[in-house]
Formats: sequence, C-alpha cells, structure tokens
Amino acid sequence: MGLLCTILCMTTLTHAENLEPIKLQLKWTHAYQFAGYYAAKEMGFYKEVGLDVTILESLASSNIVRDVVSGKVQYATGSSSLVLDRIAGKPVVVLAAIHQHSPYVFLTADKNGDGSIHDIVNKRVMIEPHAAELLAYLLREGISTQDINILPYSANPDDLIENKTDFYEAYSTNEPYTLQQKGFTYQVFSPRSVGIDFYGDNLFTSEDELKYHPKRVAAFREASLRGWRYAEEHPNEMINLIINKYNHHQTIERLQFEAKAQDKLIQSKMVEIGYMHPDRWNHIAKVYQEIGILKETPNLNGFIYDISRTLENRSKFYKMLIITMLIIGILTAIVIYILSINKRLRHSFLTLEKTKTSLAESEENFKQLANNTSASIFILKDTTLISINVAGQSLTGYASTELLNKNIFNLVHLADHQLIVNKMNELHQNSTAKINEEIRLIHKNGNIIWVEITANKSTYQQEPVIIGTVYDITRRKIAETNLRNSQNLHQTLTETMKDVVWIVDLESEQYTYISPSVISLSGFTTEEIITQPLIMTMTTESYKSLLQEIERNLKGFLNHEFSSEKHFTYEIEQNCKNGQTVWVEIILHFQRNIETNKVEVVGSTRDISERKKSDNYIRHLAMHDSLTGLPNRILFTSTVEKEISRSTRTGLTFALLFIDLDHFKPVNDQFGHAVGDMVLIETAGRMKHCLRQYDTVGRIGGDEFVVIIPNIDHASVAINVAKKILLELQSPFYIKSESINISASIGISIYPNHGATFTELSKNADHAMYQAKNGGRNNAVLAN
Repeated sequence: MGLLCTILCMTTLTHAENLEPIKLQLKWTHAYQFAGYYAAKEMGFYKEVGLDVTILESLASSNIVRDVVSGKVQYATGSSSLVLDRIAGKPVVVLAAIHQHSPYVFLTADKNGDGSIHDIVNKRVMIEPHAAELLAYLLREGISTQDINILPYSANPDDLIENKTDFYEAYSTNEPYTLQQKGFTYQVFSPRSVGIDFYGDNLFTSEDELKYHPKRVAAFREASLRGWRYAEEHPNEMINLIINKYNHHQTIERLQFEAKAQDKLIQSKMVEIGYMHPDRWNHIAKVYQEIGILKETPNLNGFIYDISRTLENRSKFYKMLIITMLIIGILTAIVIYILSINKRLRHSFLTLEKTKTSLAESEENFKQLANNTSASIFILKDTTLISINVAGQSLTGYASTELLNKNIFNLVHLADHQLIVNKMNELHQNSTAKINEEIRLIHKNGNIIWVEITANKSTYQQEPVIIGTVYDITRRKIAETNLRNSQNLHQTLTETMKDVVWIVDLESEQYTYISPSVISLSGFTTEEIITQPLIMTMTTESYKSLLQEIERNLKGFLNHEFSSEKHFTYEIEQNCKNGQTVWVEIILHFQRNIETNKVEVVGSTRDISERKKSDNYIRHLAMHDSLTGLPNRILFTSTVEKEISRSTRTGLTFALLFIDLDHFKPVNDQFGHAVGDMVLIETAGRMKHCLRQYDTVGRIGGDEFVVIIPNIDHASVAINVAKKILLELQSPFYIKSESINISASIGISIYPNHGATFTELSKNADHAMYQAKNGGRNNAVLAN
C-alpha cells in the first residue's frame, strides 16, 4: 500500500512539473462575475490541457492591457473598450465574449413610477469616463454631456441613497442588490432600450501570445469556455466555491442575485458561450465613432480571434513555398536558355564583323537622309543591323557603334523573338508582304520599350535588305495595360463579391448592368433583372421613397453642388423571385455616361435582413415583458398616452384596470419561481381570453397587470370585463401535477372622470385596487 501511494505521488508530481504556468488577470476583485474561470481551475479543466493557471485579482494600480501586451500576464478579462485599445495600436486580441449583453445601466430614485431618461437633463450624474455605451445612450436620446452635471464616480451606490447624486452608473448584476437590501426604490435605464448593445466581459490576450503559442491560446480558451458551461449548470456549487476559497466576505444571497442577473447577460440557452460576431464589434466601434471617441471608421483586422486563421496561414505558407520553388526552377531554365542564345549570338557577331568595312559607304549615304527625320529608321541584312539613324539610337539608348553589325535580336524582347522570325520568313517567301507589328525592345538601361514596327523588303547596295521604321508607343501601351487591368479588376470584383453592383439609367429607370451576385440575393438572374424596370424590383413604398430621395439629391449633382464621388445610403425592401421580400442597404452615387452623356446611378446592394431582424427583436425586447410577451411598462405607458390623445380628439372615453394577483407570493415560496412563472404566463393568456380584440393587457411588475378598455360609454363595461377576469382566474391552475388557486384584486379608473393624465389615472386605479384588497380580495372596485 505504501509503494502504491509513492507511485501515485510521483505520478502527480511529474504531471504537475509538466504543467505550463500562465496567469489570468481579472478586471475586478473576486466575484461571481468570474465563476467560469474558477470552475475551469477547480474542476481540473486547465490541468487537462497542460496548464497551471494562476487567477489574479485586479488592484487599484493595475493596468491590465499593458500587463497583457508586455507579457506580464498572458490572459485577462476586459470590457468592450478593448476595441479602443486595438485601434490605439495596442496589439490585443479578443478570444471570447462571455456576456452577450453589457451590464452597464443608469440607476435613479423612483419617486413617482413614471420617470424617463430625459429626467437626467440638468441633473447630477456619477459616470466613469470610459462608460462609452452610457454616453452613446444619452446621445441617442438627444442628450449631450453639456446637458448634465457630471460628478466623479465614487463606486459607492450609497451616494444615490444619500442624495449625493441624482443618477448613478451601475452594473445590473451588482448595485441593484445593495439598493434592494436597504429598501431603496429605484428605476433602471439601459442603453439596450435604444439599440446600443455592447458585449460585456471579454476574454483577451496579445498578438505575441497568439503568434508564439497558438496551441496554448486554443487550449486555454476551450478550457475556460468549458468552465463557463459548468458554472452555468451548477450555480449553487459555484457560490459555495467562491465563498469558501475566493471571497469569504460575500453572502450567499448576494451571489445568488449576481448569478441570476448574470445568466440574463450570458444568454447561454440562446447563444453558445463565448460566441462573438465581427459585425457586432464593428457596430460597437461605430458607436464609439458616433460619440466622437473615434474620428474615422476603424480597421479591426486581427482583433477578433479565429482559430482557423492559423491553419490557413500555415497552408498558405506551404503553397507559397511550392510556388517559389517552381518559379526558381523556371527562372533557372530561362537563364540557361539565354546563355545558350548568347553563345550563338557571340559566334554570329564574329562573322558580322567581317562585313563592317563594305557597309561603311552605304551607311554614310543613308545617314544623310535618315538623320533628318524624327522617325527611327533601320536597315537589316538578314538579322543584322547595318544602319540606324540618330532617332533610333536615341530610342534604344545605344550609340551607333554599339548597334551596327549587331544582331537585331539583341534589342528585341525574348518573348517577341518568334514573332519577328515568323514575319521575316513571310517577307522572304512573299515579295509583297510587309511587317506591321507591335513588339517590345530592350533599352540600354534595361527598361522595356513598346514600339510599332513597319518594314518591307528592299535593295540596298545591290543586296536584298529589310528597311523599316519604328515608333515609340510605350505610353500608349502602359495606358492600355492599366485600363485593361482596371477593367479586369473591376469585373472580377463585381462578379465575385457578395454585394450586388449595378448601374441604372435614370431616364428610362432601367438597369444597364447588374452583377451575377443578384441571383443569390433575389433569385432573379442578371438577364431577368435587366429586362425589369426599377419599380418592379422593389416594393411600391420603397420605390416611391427611393425615387423622391434620388430626385432631391440629383438636383445637387446637376447644379454641381457636390462631385460624383459623394455617396448616398438608403434602406429599401427588395422583391425576390419567390414572392418574398428582403431588406437591403444600397449605397449609390451619380455619374454621367461618357458615351451618351446621360446621368446614371451607380450603386451596390447589401443584404441587411438579418440586421433588420436583430433590430426588430431588440426593439421588441425593449417594449415587451420577456416572460409573458405582454407589453411592458414602457410600451403600456406609451399606449395609454396615445389613447388619451385619441380620446381627447374624438370625445370617447376609456377605462384603466390595475390588477394585482392575490396570494401569489406563497406560490413562489411553496412551488418555486419556475412554477410561479408558469402561473404568470397562463394568467396572461386567461386575461387576453377575457378581452375584446382592441383591448390591451400588459405586465408592469412581478404579479401586477394592467388593462386598457377603449371606446366605452359607461363604467359598467369596464366592471363587466373585470368580473370576467376575476371569474377566469378563480379556476385552478394545473402546473406540473399541482393544483394552484389564486385570485386577483382589481382597481378601475375612467378617463377623464378619474384623471386627465396617465399618472392620475394610474394613481386612482392603484388606490381602488388596494381598496379591493382591503375589502377581502377577489374583487373589483371603481375609483371614487
């Protein structure tokens, strides 16, 4: 037995020695906010991948990004402001987003129950400078920092209780618990209500860590996410672990509050833990740009971790190595070939030197004539250059002594040798043949010269020769090449990119070009789209709106108020071949057709249907109760105010019912909150069953519901509806084999008898509801 223990101890020590020590820096002190990392360490997930992880608390003097970039620690947690560090040149790489939603909110005292974020104007506000999403929230609501009195952030929510500030920046997972324990009634305002939704806690590292230890990065990330999945499934175990090992000052109740609040931010039942999307990070960067922290649209390449990128780069390296080897082989063959040709040419030069004397006289006569023209004139005997004028010497950069009696192929680019050989053979075989070609010559300095050569057979000094002229066309060829490359690049881009590129003739409202990617967007082929007028490709409403904007901006283009480089962006609903529609974003500008001088619209189209769905979903979440799907306090308040405006115009009246469930707390205590939630859901359904089609029911609190009954001519209509609701709720609720009985107390106020504003109507209905409770519950009372 002793031997076995010794072997086990030696095995454990050996394994421990093989563990790679690394450090994880938290952005705060130990809290449930970091439960997943504790789970990964204590459950042995880090050890399983060969890592010995030390988890460090943040100190007041800590500079977490600097410590990660310098290598003092390898990994850390941070907020979405990491994107600012990346843009500032700090080589940080975000590995995973733990919180799908940021916990940042504003807290303020709840004095009358109907507060608005606009109450912050001219008020004292405690907010940290880096809380960008809260500043962006205010800007979206039309509130600038000049409209509020910013106080230094104290990190103490007691300042809100003691009236040292009017609004207080807070974490939705933390400070609300402190206020609740002290009996302080508060209101919460979240940036998510206006579509500003940042990631919360993010795991990040440095570019050096990813570059030199890619396997360690992948292992640490996967073990950490595994820890988070474990923590989400075992919250009570994590609470005991934190109290016993990491922060014994915490209470079970506080940690339970944090665990429940954090679960709503992580959204593990809807999104895989650690998931993040580049578009979401780009949205965060644009919000920073919106509030002035960033001046230009940032480039986030390399900021978001992608494990496939490392494998892809390695594959590219091997491909490039193979290509390089092939190129070296080809170049070696070319060099050998050139050396062989040069050897033959040198032999030819020796032969040609013998004819130099006999050609001297004819050369002098030719020079007198040829040197007076700007064209390059040459005479060839076979392939030997026996005469060339001054212009030809200037064209090639050589002196006449360097050219005469030399083989013409010394000047001709290797790629054009065969062409010249073929053309010379034609001249020898056909006395009427001519050479008229574009070829490349090699200048003395090594540059390539494009020339147009014209030549034919003739007789010089009683011997057959080839006489011709050469014109420099290098500039034209460069321009043609650049144009061709530009056209090829444009064609490649437009035909391979996901976005659809198009041109519309404004006069006929007809597409003159559209890229093939249109088929993946709408199902129509390019041929089908080209035959359709603009109005057929989108909904009527989108067509009218787009045409109005185009006509308005077209005036500026025609009046030269802006150049053709100015772009305009619109969102429209485009028709698809299957009869459905898709939301797209189009970016367009105006230009004149070079050939017809007509004005054209050139643009690109991008599918934004997923973004639209996301925006609509976020908007729905902001206005509806997440449990029952009923309108929440914000939407219900807006609905009542609209009903007041409508009633004021029409002279009709409406009723407001405040409903509070009786004996609901014992349901939660006896059966648990899950059962309680199911009772609330069924209660909402029963209430809707009692209402008319144009009545509205909403949930404004835990077990508090409200109902609007419009277009009534007497209070008895509202009372009858209330009685239906009471009767419906008296029936038992059968939840998980349990029979549960509840009832309700209902207070009724009538507009305008019991108030001309939502606040007055709510107050009177609430008072009547408490009269119903005091009168024995399960009753409805009309306000006095």
